[in-house]
Amino acid sequence: MHCGKPLLTKRVYAFTIDLAVILLIQKTLINLYVSFFDSITFFQNSKIDSSRMQALDGVIMILIMISYFTCSYYIFNGQSIGKGLLKLRVISTKSHEIPIADAFIRANAYLFCLLPVLQFLFVIPFINKDAKGLPDWLSNTAVVTEEFAAVLKRKPATSALPLHTAFEKIIYLGHDQEETVEQNFPQAA
Repeated sequence: MHCGKPLLTKRVYAFTIDLAVILLIQKTLINLYVSFFDSITFFQNSKIDSSRMQALDGVIMILIMISYFTCSYYIFNGQSIGKGLLKLRVISTKSHEIPIADAFIRANAYLFCLLPVLQFLFVIPFINKDAKGLPDWLSNTAVVTEEFAAVLKRKPATSALPLHTAFEKIIYLGHDQEETVEQNFPQAA
């Protein structure tokens, strides 16, 4: 698979699936909270204040989003539900596994990009030569296909070509991922 539009399109679909999962979790938790609150205050005739509910809704969304992406990338080796369904993986550009700090930074970068005045930041991968966005840069990660991640994982640690240089050659130049890895790391094939 070539880098560029097909990979970026898969990334958009994966992120959309992940946002749908996050919204489902959020709405479920809010409904549970409202049901619980109503059952406690049934005889008191009290209702939840709408401004308080909006604030709670926002806080729950932020907590779920950070937890979902951080746990997904750290525990499930760079895959969220959306990335898993589309056979994508987030990998560290420094090592094979994503450190929890990088997963946390990436999750927070998503939140930053979702702010209404900054949503244009999601367009950066489409206009940038290396197809990386703000979450990728800040967390020293890259989104790749599972096939590429598997080939890269077979790369011996003592290879002459450092991992970040391999990314420059493979991801940023838009070559076929698997073929380029095999050319640069013949021992891995």
